[in-house]
Amino acid sequence: MSGSFFNTNVLVYTASGDAAKADRAEESLRGCGSISVQVVNELTHAARRTMRMSWPENHAFLSMVRGDGTAGGTPHRQSVPLT
Repeated sequence: MSGSFFNTNVLVYTASGDAAKADRAEESLRGCGSISVQVVNELTHAARRTMRMSWPENHAFLSMVRGDGTAGGTPHRQSVPLT
């Protein structure tokens, strides 16, 4: 998936109660790809409004998505600053 852009739905599915969707989304994220600022904003909105995450939960979720942490014991890709 080199050079792919991930959309908001893929990221939302990682927190889905549907194990099949969550597993597919996590597998997709293991490949290389990019996430736009718009997607980060949409994900923050979805996490707060739809998924009812607190700000600390939202921060932890976004940190995992950005690559600051690990998911399933696998380190995520290196974050690249936007210019």
